[in-house]
Amino acid sequence: DAQGVYTVEYSEDGVYYVRITARDAQGNESTQTVPRFSIDGTPPVLEVREFQQDGLDPLDSRTWPLFFQGEEAAPRFNASDPLSGMKRVRVTVLPGLTTGGEAVVLERTSNLSGTPKTGPRFLGNLSCSDQAGLCSSGKLFLGDMRKGNQRLKLEGWDAVDNHAVVEAPFRIIDLAEALIIVRDRLAVLRQGEVPEGARPLLASIDQFLATGQKSLGRGHLGGALVSIEDAIKVMTGPALKLVAPVVAQALAKDAQLLARGSYAEVVLYWKQFAVGTGEEQTAYI
Repeated sequence: DAQGVYTVEYSEDGVYYVRITARDAQGNESTQTVPRFSIDGTPPVLEVREFQQDGLDPLDSRTWPLFFQGEEAAPRFNASDPLSGMKRVRVTVLPGLTTGGEAVVLERTSNLSGTPKTGPRFLGNLSCSDQAGLCSSGKLFLGDMRKGNQRLKLEGWDAVDNHAVVEAPFRIIDLAEALIIVRDRLAVLRQGEVPEGARPLLASIDQFLATGQKSLGRGHLGGALVSIEDAIKVMTGPALKLVAPVVAQALAKDAQLLARGSYAEVVLYWKQFAVGTGEEQTAYI
């Protein structure tokens, strides 16, 4: 401008090394170096791993992974920022606990250094932080979580406070809901076209599960577990595989769901009513 002020604008992401050289008409020259600086308008890249997120629809909870109260989950978290580096990572579970609401399960802040200030470019395989009743050895205990729709909210801030959020939805159910889910699927199978030899087997599975529902509703966990075990034996047994291998394959995942739910229910029962050492608990379960 008229005062000899020159304005230079930088807009692209990157680290800038600027040296200014001025020369007058007599050839006298002066050089000034500007302290290194960076421009970073790009948020970090975040990822939730080992949490069954492939193929789900964030808007359809029927596609979300199912976990039981009484189970543990071991999600892992990655955060990267190739330019400014990571300053902070936080993971919250929402709506969270039955008592107390949302809970922070990971909070990590990195030291920044250098010119310009930067943090670590990559933070990988992060797990939840140990805290009483919630996280232990990197595993998240779900027994105190509310049943229903939940989500892990992973947030990351880079060194210049660009902010990113990734959410991992999931559902927490109990054994009673698992029985409803599996019986509903059985009803669809029985109404469809299946080999005639499979029909009495499907009917017996449904009868066992109906009995298990009644026992569970009356507070008889032991009786419910016996009925569920009987159903699983038919679901995974050789007879169904022989007469209807496609149906048997479809029911294998349901059998696994019921087995997980039964185990988780026993874990919760032990924690609520039983006493004893960890070895006794393992033997009991």
